[in-house]
Amino acid sequence: MSDQFITVGSQYAADTAKLQQAFARLSEKAQDGILRPIMAAASQVVAEAERAESPRESGLLAEAIGVSSTRTYRAAGSSRLFIAAGVRWGFRRTVSRGPGGALNVDRKSRPESGDAGARDPAKYLWLVTHGRRAIAVKDRKMLYDAFSQRFLGKAVAQADPDPFIQRAYDQVAPQVAAMVATQGAAAITQAAGELSS
Repeated sequence: MSDQFITVGSQYAADTAKLQQAFARLSEKAQDGILRPIMAAASQVVAEAERAESPRESGLLAEAIGVSSTRTYRAAGSSRLFIAAGVRWGFRRTVSRGPGGALNVDRKSRPESGDAGARDPAKYLWLVTHGRRAIAVKDRKMLYDAFSQRFLGKAVAQADPDPFIQRAYDQVAPQVAAMVATQGAAAITQAAGELSS
């Protein structure tokens, strides 16, 4: 059994080395052309898992989860592709409590009124994933949130952390790695074949 494992492992290492050599022979533009769609597809899988794992209070956090555009950073003769899956900017919405305490998200940018307040998932993501300790008034009459411009009362309850982003990534990491490996190998082999012909 161990001899078979060593044979398979050495064959994999040889195949990987061949793929790396073939990839290195490609132009930078061809490398970007191979990596961009693979990274975009992998990031979409991660974003869908994050959306499924996200806590649902108003649904705004899940709505803000997506994939950023692929960016290329060039420096010192090399380039790096960057793409992110997570909470995006630009999803600040007015949220108010309806009958029965349900949260209503106003998808249009109307002025806040009554008990409505602005929520921006990019700004409160840290509180969701890392939690918050309980806060109580000591030398003031009331707690005030300057960002949303509303009074919070005499105390704010503790919020337990919900590391849903890490949990989602851990669930799909093997699937994403396998997807990148198979799609990458196929794309590199095809590009190397076109280069040699």
